[in-house]
Amino acid sequence: MKPLVCSLVLTTLLGAGAARGAADELGASALVRGPTTQQILVLDSPAVTGDHYALGGNVSYEGVAGDGYLEMWSVFADGSRYFSRTLGESGPMAKLRGSAPARAFTLPFFLTPDAPRPIRLELNVVLPGAGRVQVSGLQLHSGAAATGTPGAWWSPETGGWIGGAAGSAVGVLGAVIGTLCSLGRGRRIVIAGLLALGITGLLVLATGAVALALGQPYEVWYPLLLLGALDPVLAFALLPTARRRYEEIELRQMRAHDAR
Repeated sequence: MKPLVCSLVLTTLLGAGAARGAADELGASALVRGPTTQQILVLDSPAVTGDHYALGGNVSYEGVAGDGYLEMWSVFADGSRYFSRTLGESGPMAKLRGSAPARAFTLPFFLTPDAPRPIRLELNVVLPGAGRVQVSGLQLHSGAAATGTPGAWWSPETGGWIGGAAGSAVGVLGAVIGTLCSLGRGRRIVIAGLLALGITGLLVLATGAVALALGQPYEVWYPLLLLGALDPVLAFALLPTARRRYEEIELRQMRAHDAR
């Protein structure tokens, strides 16, 4: 039985002196059926301009038995060969297992400073058992562009900024609410703030769940799920306490008024 229904082998010659962007659109796609180890891309003289690069694109699969994966081989002038494989449990470097709609994948490689650049890149689909894999939208990212993930909503750096800024904002809001509660002031502001924090957290949690389901990378779904899980718990846990605090203050004021 011929395992490959449709394969695509590309050989692209990129001149070393040609001006290239940080991401080269390879415009390749391939459909592979297992069991097989099928080469779907050959890239000669790749335009690698920095100390790190990555092949990325989209992958969908159906009925993959066992743990399949994508692998990129980096070939150097001295004959040495090194691989990168999608063998993670989640994210853009996750294994090919079972069935999944199209999601982004990335195969990064990091060079030591001043190391020779690869002369050839090869991309393979490895399926130990039955299954159907579709690869499309291939791109070569080099330099700073290689640190992100194709199709990601934002980069790791942006994800860090989002998590830090959101955490700081929640911390400031918590300090304001705590101060107002202790002083017995701003009841409407405190209650409205806690309700807004809880509802916003639920929306963020839902967004994080969507990001995870769509195969977004760790730097996208993790801060969303973390903030979305913590904010509603804190807000709705503090809401009854805040209400009791204001009720106690009002009760003391009423008693003091009656005593006078």
